[in-house]
Amino acid sequence: MRITTGTASTTIILSQAKWKGKDITVESSLDCPIQGHALEIMHHLGDDGRHWCPTMYLFCPHCNGVAEEPEPYECTKWGSK
Repeated sequence: MRITTGTASTTIILSQAKWKGKDITVESSLDCPIQGHALEIMHHLGDDGRHWCPTMYLFCPHCNGVAEEPEPYECTKWGSK
């Protein structure tokens, strides 16, 4: 499934992908060259250098697509260095 929608200045592409066997929707503004996306966990490092996860989001570095990570979250490192 692929849906293209947008506003006067931005095109938003919604496409289906799988994460650990679960169907998810990826939002991006570019077509992804990787079929099904190459999703990775979106981690967060705070200004203090500590690792604050889960962010609850997935990221595709090939199209800058973002998706919500379904539970259970893979990375749960709160405040670790």
